[in-house]
Amino acid sequence: MLNENQKDIVIYRSRTETVTKTITYRPETSGFLQIPLSEIELSKGVLTANPGWASEAAYQDIY
Repeated sequence: MLNENQKDIVIYRSRTETVTKTITYRPETSGFLQIPLSEIELSKGVLTANPGWASEAAYQDIY
């Protein structure tokens, strides 16, 4: 289901290094993932943060 925590997600950092994480569902984001802050800055105003990710404080190391 979309509004549940996702457990044991495998994230590939390289061909040989993986990390397993649990991703917590955040209702304020409506299930949307964050757009990387660097991409928002590089777009020069074309891209804006998805709902629930509007402040820099919302950006954290989720990967």
